[in-house]
Amino acid sequence: MPNLGNPMQFLNETSKRQKELTQLVVVVILIGLVSNIIASYLATFTFFGVSVGLWLFPILILLTLVSVYTILYPKETTKTAIYTNLMIDRINNCMHLSPYSPFGVQYAELFWKTLEQDKSKYAGEILIKLHKSDGDKLEFDFVECVVFLILSGFEPFWASSKIENYGYPTHPSHLGEETRFSASTVYRFQKDAIEHESMLNLKDIEFKNLQPKLKNNQIVNHFSGNTSLDRVFKPDNWLIFTPKGTQISVEYKNTSRVIHFSHRYFALSLSIRKNSVATGLPYGIKIKESKYSEEQFFTTDFRMDFQASFSRWLLVHWRRDNYYNWVRFLKQKLVANFALDKTAFIKEIE
Repeated sequence: MPNLGNPMQFLNETSKRQKELTQLVVVVILIGLVSNIIASYLATFTFFGVSVGLWLFPILILLTLVSVYTILYPKETTKTAIYTNLMIDRINNCMHLSPYSPFGVQYAELFWKTLEQDKSKYAGEILIKLHKSDGDKLEFDFVECVVFLILSGFEPFWASSKIENYGYPTHPSHLGEETRFSASTVYRFQKDAIEHESMLNLKDIEFKNLQPKLKNNQIVNHFSGNTSLDRVFKPDNWLIFTPKGTQISVEYKNTSRVIHFSHRYFALSLSIRKNSVATGLPYGIKIKESKYSEEQFFTTDFRMDFQASFSRWLLVHWRRDNYYNWVRFLKQKLVANFALDKTAFIKEIE
């Protein structure tokens, strides 16, 4: 149902529906005309003793049904922009850690601090590159490393749905979730083919090696080797649960980094690009910081475009909700771990 409280949205949705119905009527009329012409022309011809017109009748009916389905149920696509902020302390020449930042940004500071402890050249290079307006491969490697950490976790119930809920239990996690297991493809770093041979026997779970997908990421390669990073956060410990049959790939572009999740029923991409560089800290953080000085800090904003498109054939799949739930779950993880809560400053901006 359209939102009647928003006239423009209502008009747009109504106009879209009218266009779809017009297309449907035109297609049905054309198919009807073509079928009549063909049937009339071929009525005198027979094939195995049956009129060719009768042979074509079920074919034309099927073509009509496919056309109607394609028009009324177009390929569904959703897109979400997620902004995140990496903050630099100019005076102390380090990445700034704020307790008011989302977890993903705090993990970024942890990764940077570990690079410095490891005496890696990347620590200094990242600070220099973050100060520039144009994007760089090392920056994208750094952010991508954090993204894959956020995407990882022991989550065999990725297909779980959520219902309306009230009140809070003692441990308010997964509120209103109705747990559901579904067949999975799990991506993790494997050193050899038989490393997790015993795990391959788990029912409806297949394991694929994530390492070849990130072999060109300098930061991931560093943390996969000799490092002071806590093993909990190391790539060797990552687990990424996806619907069974999902393929992961990474696309390297000059101005962005794109992570693809491909499946026969959906295509999901996360495009990471540099958005801007500005003096000071984000408004939602600086109003909470004590002894704040605008000149002491600068912030580099990254934009993540989360886009999911679903095959129209998913609409007739008996477990279609599983795929929708996984995409919703993945988007929620990214938003919760990277986006600064807008409620602290949106009213002042407006």
